[in-house]
Amino acid sequence: MKPRSARHSGISPQVRRAARLSLRNKRTEWREYRRQVTEFELGRYLPVL
Repeated sequence: MKPRSARHSGISPQVRRAARLSLRNKRTEWREYRRQVTEFELGRYLPVL
């Protein structure tokens, strides 16, 4: 495997930054989504409790 600097040498800093920010935003979005409880989950799992 190439060293990290060699792997990214053809990618501009702006593209790397945009990708990093996009991934950060998607991770935040996913964390928020996982907190939601759907009607399906309530109907399926709540009676078990």
